[in-house]
Amino acid sequence: MKFSLGKYFLILLTFSFSCEKSNEVDKNIDYINVYFIQKGTTYPIRIDCSFVADQERSIEEIHYKKITNNEFIDKFLSLKNVLTESKDSKPVDSKIKVFIKYKNNKKDSICFGAYHGIEIDGVKMNDSEELLEVLKNEINYDNTFRSLDEILNSK
Repeated sequence: MKFSLGKYFLILLTFSFSCEKSNEVDKNIDYINVYFIQKGTTYPIRIDCSFVADQERSIEEIHYKKITNNEFIDKFLSLKNVLTESKDSKPVDSKIKVFIKYKNNKKDSICFGAYHGIEIDGVKMNDSEELLEVLKNEINYDNTFRSLDEILNSK
Protein backbone atom coordinates (compact mmCIF):
# COMPACT_ATOMS: atom_id res chain seq x y z
CA MET A 1 0.00 0.00 0.00
CA LYS A 2 1.42 3.34 -1.03
CA PHE A 3 0.95 6.50 0.97
CA SER A 4 1.19 9.80 -0.75
CA LEU A 5 3.00 12.61 1.00
CA GLY A 6 -0.35 14.39 1.48
CA LYS A 7 -1.97 11.40 3.24
CA TYR A 8 1.09 10.98 5.45
CA PHE A 9 0.99 14.67 6.39
CA LEU A 10 -2.76 14.46 7.15
CA ILE A 11 -2.25 11.44 9.43
CA LEU A 12 0.63 13.17 11.20
CA LEU A 13 -1.40 16.37 11.62
CA THR A 14 -4.38 14.42 13.01
CA PHE A 15 -2.15 12.57 15.48
CA SER A 16 -0.47 15.79 16.60
CA PHE A 17 -3.82 17.52 17.09
CA SER A 18 -5.23 14.65 19.17
CA CYS A 19 -2.14 14.61 21.42
CA GLU A 20 -2.28 18.37 21.85
CA LYS A 21 -5.99 18.21 22.64
CA SER A 22 -5.50 15.58 25.39
CA ASN A 23 -2.85 17.77 27.03
CA GLU A 24 -5.20 20.73 26.75
CA VAL A 25 -7.81 18.91 28.86
CA ASP A 26 -5.27 18.60 31.67
CA LYS A 27 -4.64 22.36 31.56
CA ASN A 28 -8.34 22.92 32.20
CA ILE A 29 -8.35 21.53 35.72
CA ASP A 30 -10.32 23.57 38.20
CA TYR A 31 -9.17 21.76 41.35
CA ILE A 32 -8.56 18.38 42.94
CA ASN A 33 -10.62 17.08 45.86
CA VAL A 34 -8.99 14.47 48.07
CA TYR A 35 -10.77 12.30 50.64
CA PHE A 36 -8.66 10.07 52.84
CA ILE A 37 -8.59 7.89 55.91
CA GLN A 38 -5.65 8.37 58.24
CA LYS A 39 -2.50 6.29 58.06
CA GLY A 40 -2.69 2.91 59.80
CA THR A 41 -6.48 2.60 59.70
CA THR A 42 -7.58 -0.91 58.79
CA TYR A 43 -10.86 -2.75 58.36
CA PRO A 44 -13.73 -1.94 58.98
CA ILE A 45 -12.86 1.55 57.79
CA ARG A 46 -11.91 2.06 54.16
CA ILE A 47 -12.98 4.08 51.15
CA ASP A 48 -14.59 1.91 48.52
CA CYS A 49 -13.61 2.89 44.97
CA SER A 50 -17.32 3.18 44.23
CA PHE A 51 -17.46 6.05 46.77
CA VAL A 52 -18.81 8.88 44.64
CA ALA A 53 -19.76 11.50 47.21
CA ASP A 54 -17.79 14.61 46.33
CA GLN A 55 -19.26 16.84 49.02
CA GLU A 56 -16.18 19.01 49.58
CA ARG A 57 -16.06 18.42 53.32
CA SER A 58 -14.85 15.87 55.84
CA ILE A 59 -17.35 13.10 56.45
CA GLU A 60 -17.14 11.18 59.74
CA GLU A 61 -13.79 9.31 59.60
CA ILE A 62 -12.97 10.56 56.11
CA HIS A 63 -10.75 13.66 55.92
CA TYR A 64 -11.05 16.14 53.06
CA LYS A 65 -8.69 18.55 51.31
CA LYS A 66 -9.33 20.73 48.26
CA ILE A 67 -6.18 21.37 46.22
CA THR A 68 -5.90 24.37 43.90
CA ASN A 69 -2.08 24.68 43.91
CA ASN A 70 -1.19 24.69 40.18
CA GLU A 71 2.37 23.52 40.78
CA PHE A 72 1.08 20.43 42.62
CA ILE A 73 -1.65 19.82 40.02
CA ASP A 74 0.89 19.94 37.16
CA LYS A 75 3.25 17.51 38.98
CA PHE A 76 0.36 15.19 39.92
CA LEU A 77 -0.98 15.10 36.36
CA SER A 78 2.43 14.54 34.79
CA LEU A 79 2.90 11.48 37.03
CA LYS A 80 -0.70 10.27 36.54
CA ASN A 81 -0.52 10.56 32.75
CA VAL A 82 2.34 8.05 32.45
CA LEU A 83 0.60 5.30 34.45
CA THR A 84 -0.04 2.08 32.58
CA GLU A 85 -2.85 -0.43 32.98
CA SER A 86 -2.15 -3.34 35.34
CA LYS A 87 -2.86 -7.00 34.70
CA ASP A 88 -3.25 -7.53 38.47
CA SER A 89 -6.89 -8.17 39.35
CA LYS A 90 -6.66 -7.72 43.14
CA PRO A 91 -8.86 -4.87 44.38
CA VAL A 92 -7.24 -1.72 45.76
CA ASP A 93 -7.57 -1.36 49.55
CA SER A 94 -8.46 2.28 49.13
CA LYS A 95 -7.49 4.78 51.78
CA ILE A 96 -7.30 7.83 49.50
CA LYS A 97 -9.87 8.91 46.89
CA VAL A 98 -9.10 11.73 44.46
CA PHE A 99 -11.60 13.61 42.30
CA ILE A 100 -10.03 15.66 39.51
CA LYS A 101 -12.52 18.40 38.62
CA TYR A 102 -12.18 19.88 35.13
CA LYS A 103 -13.54 23.28 34.10
CA ASN A 104 -15.89 21.55 31.62
CA ASN A 105 -17.54 19.72 34.59
CA LYS A 106 -15.86 16.41 33.72
CA LYS A 107 -14.55 14.46 36.71
CA ASP A 108 -11.94 11.73 36.97
CA SER A 109 -11.70 9.61 40.10
CA ILE A 110 -8.61 7.85 41.38
CA CYS A 111 -8.35 5.43 44.30
CA PHE A 112 -5.05 4.87 46.10
CA GLY A 113 -4.10 2.30 48.70
CA ALA A 114 -2.07 3.59 51.65
CA TYR A 115 1.09 1.92 50.32
CA HIS A 116 0.21 0.45 46.91
CA GLY A 117 -2.66 0.11 44.47
CA ILE A 118 -4.06 2.67 42.03
CA GLU A 119 -7.39 2.59 40.22
CA ILE A 120 -8.44 5.32 37.76
CA ASP A 121 -12.13 5.47 36.84
CA GLY A 122 -12.47 1.75 37.62
CA VAL A 123 -9.30 0.64 35.77
CA LYS A 124 -6.47 -0.89 37.83
CA MET A 125 -3.13 0.77 37.08
CA ASN A 126 0.48 -0.17 37.82
CA ASP A 127 1.80 1.43 41.00
CA SER A 128 3.74 4.67 41.13
CA GLU A 129 5.51 5.25 44.43
CA GLU A 130 6.38 8.77 43.32
CA LEU A 131 2.77 9.71 42.53
CA LEU A 132 1.55 8.33 45.85
CA GLU A 133 4.33 10.13 47.77
CA VAL A 134 3.62 13.47 46.04
CA LEU A 135 -0.07 13.14 46.96
CA LYS A 136 0.60 12.08 50.56
CA ASN A 137 2.95 15.03 51.07
CA GLU A 138 0.37 17.48 49.70
CA ILE A 139 -2.41 16.25 52.01
CA ASN A 140 -0.04 15.80 54.98
CA TYR A 141 -1.14 12.15 55.15
CA ASP A 142 1.45 10.94 57.64
CA ASN A 143 0.55 13.66 60.17
CA THR A 144 -3.23 13.40 60.05
CA PHE A 145 -4.29 11.63 63.19
CA ARG A 146 -7.46 10.83 65.07
CA SER A 147 -7.70 8.25 67.81
CA LEU A 148 -9.46 4.94 67.17
CA ASP A 149 -12.17 6.03 69.62
CA GLU A 150 -12.69 9.29 67.67
CA ILE A 151 -12.90 7.34 64.40
CA LEU A 152 -15.31 4.67 65.62
CA ASN A 153 -17.55 6.99 67.67
CA SER A 154 -17.70 10.04 65.44
CA LYS A 155 -21.42 9.86 64.67
